[in-house]
Amino acid sequence: MSAVPPEDERTQVLNAYKAKVMEHREMESRVKNMRENVKALVKDFNKTEDDLKALQSVGQIIGEVLRQLDEDRFIVKASSGPRYVVGCRAKVDKSKLKSGTRVALDMTTLTIMRYLPREVDPTVYHMLKEDAGNVSFSSIGGLNEQIRELREVIELPLTNPELFLRVGIKPPKGVLLYGPPGTGKTLLARALACNINATFLKVVASAIVDKYIGESARVIREMFGYARDHQPCVIFMDEIDAIGGSRYSEGTSADREIQRTLMELLNQLDGFDALGQVKMVMATNRPDILDPALLRPGRLDRKIEIPLPNEASRMDILKIHSGPITKKGEIDYESIVKLTDGFNGADMRNVCTEAGMFAIRADREYVVEEDFMKAARKLAETKKLESKMDYSKVVFKMTSVGGAGMECCELVGLMGDVAYQRCRMLLQELRKLHPIFVSPLEGMMEVEYLEYLKSQQDKIPKSKRAELLRTTRPVILLLGSSTVVLDGEDELLGFAMEQTQLSKNELLAAAAFGDVVADGEGTDSARTEYGEKLALAEEMLEAKAEEEAQEAVARHRELSGHQYAYLVFEVDGVALPRVELELFHNVCPKTCKNFLAFCEHKVPDISDEAQYLGYRGNAVHRVVRGGWIQAGDVAGDGCGDGPCRSLYGLEFPDESFAISHDAAGILSMANTGPHTNGSQFFITLAPQPWLDRHKVAFGRVVSGWRTIMTIGGLETRQERPCVPCTIVDSGRLQ
Repeated sequence: MSAVPPEDERTQVLNAYKAKVMEHREMESRVKNMRENVKALVKDFNKTEDDLKALQSVGQIIGEVLRQLDEDRFIVKASSGPRYVVGCRAKVDKSKLKSGTRVALDMTTLTIMRYLPREVDPTVYHMLKEDAGNVSFSSIGGLNEQIRELREVIELPLTNPELFLRVGIKPPKGVLLYGPPGTGKTLLARALACNINATFLKVVASAIVDKYIGESARVIREMFGYARDHQPCVIFMDEIDAIGGSRYSEGTSADREIQRTLMELLNQLDGFDALGQVKMVMATNRPDILDPALLRPGRLDRKIEIPLPNEASRMDILKIHSGPITKKGEIDYESIVKLTDGFNGADMRNVCTEAGMFAIRADREYVVEEDFMKAARKLAETKKLESKMDYSKVVFKMTSVGGAGMECCELVGLMGDVAYQRCRMLLQELRKLHPIFVSPLEGMMEVEYLEYLKSQQDKIPKSKRAELLRTTRPVILLLGSSTVVLDGEDELLGFAMEQTQLSKNELLAAAAFGDVVADGEGTDSARTEYGEKLALAEEMLEAKAEEEAQEAVARHRELSGHQYAYLVFEVDGVALPRVELELFHNVCPKTCKNFLAFCEHKVPDISDEAQYLGYRGNAVHRVVRGGWIQAGDVAGDGCGDGPCRSLYGLEFPDESFAISHDAAGILSMANTGPHTNGSQFFITLAPQPWLDRHKVAFGRVVSGWRTIMTIGGLETRQERPCVPCTIVDSGRLQ
């Protein structure tokens, strides 16, 4: 038998030692797990034993701790009414037995047997059951800045409170989300609930109101008490205007109950008891009626406006909602978005839904671009039925005292779609601040920008004056006895009030305003004083406004020396207000001469080979994207043969491209389109630089925008409006 080499023997011994060490460690781990299991079993055993004893006992009484006498004795109030000095069971954590704590008392000895959680109204438990769904912040389009501000106020203090301690500030308590309906306020709260690791209570303010006195305030107390016991917690209160309206002395008992509820809410938000890691999010469509005490910092530290989405935001929203849809072919989202001016986020989602419905109606399993276009036009029509409030920021205030009214100011802005939107928004501001300013936008007309610069030369720097002269032209909005100035370089909401003065006005005095401040902050009782006469004053002022607007337009025509024409359209047998056009006779004299000849039903100065037809009696159609009105198809059927031949649209080579299509309201020759064969002219409502390749611009719309919008809103099928639309009158304006 050969001897084992020393090296092999040493290796065997080391391997055996390693195996023993591993076995020992495994045994230690098993022993540790067994000990933990024993502890858990002992805990379960003790709990089961306590439960058995509780079941075998006579019963227990619910009591409330009033205060602690010493280490082992407490004063409690039993549910039956009397107060007792009682002891405490050894296994009960005495640190939890604070004043107001609910406890269970032994029936015979009245010893505190166990700690009971806070009594909570079933309404509060129902708030926890709200399913927020699966919503992420990435699925919300166009609100990046609002999301950042919301997460800074709510999420950051709960996840990283040490950041506020380092800076030495207290984290905000609450935030108010306000804006028009359908813009995403509740959606933001749902995304917050899905992405935050905290208890989330969803409350509808109207559900808190109870017919019994004191019940609504009690629900508020229990809601905040539950939130404090389950920190971190976020409370989302939707439609806060149901209980958060401004307080006033008059009212019924129901109104006073709502005010008591509001006062309890104010106390809980910023009372003696600290909120800790309880955050408040409120949402409303009516921030103007909320009580100032609720809006002050310390209760709602940040107010976040959720505005109507702009064009870029609508594009983001449309792409998000159209993502899951089965599509075929290329989708021009930009063209679709241009049809959705004034849409909110909910409307954009509905555009996708309606597009899918059009696909189902056509027995298709996919959606094409035309479905989206039809859906956008359909919803644009239904939007007219909605009551629209203006949520833009007010950067000026007007005051009407003793019948004094605004008499002299001008509205100046960029000509075209942007200016039209600004004028419309400003008119809504005027209506909100001073309700009898109701004159329509029919008085919009162009003014010479050079004259405007001359009148404003002391206010505009020379460096900027040259830039404005090159790039912009203003418009003027006449509001009868009042005209309001808007600088063309201001942002959408940056209104500038100039050349204003207050003077006596008998029409305003007829409304009996008294000493009412017309900035939306007057009391209800003050508004009631003139409310009954408001309708009469509006009617009188509107009639006078239209008369003065027409006179102002006529005066401007006389002073400017420009050539003007007019067109009267009829839709489905109903005549619309006439459209007035200024012709660029100084740059397009031949084209303007022919256009006036057509309008006056005279023989134009064109080739003998051309067939002459005037405008009157001709149909209106749309074939150019962005060209809302195009006239010239006599039969309205897109046919260019025989007696249905379209009008001869003459373009003079030396006048082509005289004016660029960089603004809306441009009047142009139209010699393109699949079936037009030279339709005479068209009018655009938005800047169309791409048209410069084909058209010559020879005029501009100065009045009649409402008619333009009405015809532009007609649903088209190929080239014709589905509703009959013709030109019934035309001519030169003297």
